[in-house]
Order: sequence, then C-alpha cells, then structure tokens
Amino acid sequence: MPDIVAIAQPVYGRVMLQISWVDLPSVVYAGVTRIDVDGNETPVRIHTYADSSGWEIQLSGGLAVLYDTEAPLDVSLFYTTTSSEDTATATSTEIVLASSDDLWLKAPLRPWADQRVVLDIPQEPDCVPENAIFFQSMDVETRPARSAGFTVNNRAEPIWVTRVRASITSSLTLVSRTFTDRDDMIALNSAGDPLLFQGPAQYGIPDRYMGVSDYTITRLSADHRKEWRVHGLPHVEVSRPAGLAEGILGNRWDDLCSETFGSAEADGLTWTQVLKGYGSVPPVYLDLRLYEDIPVDFATYGDIPTGGRTYEDLLEGD
Repeated sequence: MPDIVAIAQPVYGRVMLQISWVDLPSVVYAGVTRIDVDGNETPVRIHTYADSSGWEIQLSGGLAVLYDTEAPLDVSLFYTTTSSEDTATATSTEIVLASSDDLWLKAPLRPWADQRVVLDIPQEPDCVPENAIFFQSMDVETRPARSAGFTVNNRAEPIWVTRVRASITSSLTLVSRTFTDRDDMIALNSAGDPLLFQGPAQYGIPDRYMGVSDYTITRLSADHRKEWRVHGLPHVEVSRPAGLAEGILGNRWDDLCSETFGSAEADGLTWTQVLKGYGSVPPVYLDLRLYEDIPVDFATYGDIPTGGRTYEDLLEGD
C-alpha cells in the first residue's frame, strides 16, 4: 500500500509531503491532493518531471518529496496520494499550517521567491536591523461592473443588460527593510506571473491570486542610503495559474555552492538534504521536531509512522 506523510512548515509557509509507493513497483507516477475542512479538493502542484496530465510526479525508487506552497493557513488539512496506474490510495494525518499572525506573498510557479510579510511596522524603523517585509495597506477593493443600461426611445427606464461583475481590483502596499528585501521583492515580481496573497482569517482577506500590473518602488528619504522602500502592487484577482512549479529555496541547482555533483558530494550534501531544502545560500535549516511536537503531529508515540525512517528523519520533521 502507498504511504503519505504531511509535515507543516509554518516558518516557510508550506507543507512538505513525502509519498511512498515502494510496495507497488509498477507505479511510476503519483499525485497528491489537498482536502480542506469544507471537503474541497485541490491537486498539489508538481515541481519536477510529471506525467502527461501535469499533476502526477515521477517517482524515484517509489518515493517522492513535494511541497504544497499554496496551502491555506490556520485550517485543518488532509492530503491523499493516488496514481492513475493503480487504484490504491493513502491519506495523511490531519495537519494545520499556522500563520503565526503573519501574511505571505508567494509565487506559486516560483516558490523559491516566496516572502513572509510582517504585520507590524516598528515605530522606530531605523532601530530594526533585521531583514523584513512589512504590510502597510490593502487599498479600496473595486468590483467593476460589466452590466450596462441602454436607453430606448419613448421609454423612461433603460434596458438593463446583465453581465457577471468583474473580479476584485485593488492595490497592495508593502514596505521592505533592507536592500536585500527590496531585491527579493523585485525577484518575486520579475516574471510577471500571478502571485498569491495569504493571511490569517481574522483579517478578512481570503487567499487571493493576483495579476500585478505596473509595479512601483518608492524611496522614503531623499538620502538614498536609507534602505527602506515602499512597494506598490496594483492588481486584479485572477484564477489559480496553471503549470509546474520551480523548486523551493534550497533544493534547486541554482541554490548550491557546488559546481558539480562531485563537489556537492565532497561538501557532505546528500540528495535527501537537497530535497529538504538544505542547498540554499545561506542554508535553510528546517525546524527540528521537539518532544512537545509529538502530541501535535501524532496521537501517541505508537502512532509515529516508521516505514524505514530513522530517528534523524523524525527529528527533522519527517
């Protein structure tokens, strides 16, 4: 039977998914579907070699690691793995991807560029040395009309022709702390593909895929050495974009210091570590699981799935 393990990684705003079809060697491709509390099913985007449908990833030795970077925040989620080559299925345990009261601006097709957005801008900005991107405002939300009235001779009222109202247009304003944050925002917007804006439910902004038009960066001081910048993102709400995703930060070849496979091996970097995002510069070290996380991730110690996992795997969140 297949197996699937879903691990919430709130620090990175994503869910890591590990699927195993080793018991069914005839299965070459398999996919993963997210199921939310309302029963809505959403296929998880594939980031590497896929079948003709684009939703099933090619397995390596019956295994694959995927990342759901579009998972909704602060709600219960399940994941299932299925294959068009077999009728077997597997379902993960229930997980919640916590927002930690922060927002996210993501590139669903380029998740290496995803950015956390902090809600509270400090009162004394120059006293904050850390890299950060802050939320400033979401402008008026306009829902443009497509219906129209047409006048008719000798009739007081116009004839009203009904058309579905257009999707939301608005403008998101963010503030970057450092030149590095500014460049990260530029990279996030560089390809012009739809972005995903997410936040805690209490702020009343449902997950929104955004087609951003003219992107602007404003300096806050005549002294250009002061690094704070304001980023204006006028946008229209769009549908979820189609297509494969690039890798997360740390599991792409572009993220490795090593120039060859041999040099990567000499650096002590394993293929499994690259799949988990350890190849970034600077390295992205995933949160280690603590004893207090056990009752959150599993009902009891006996419920911890082994399946060949080592203690190190469980420590790292597998």
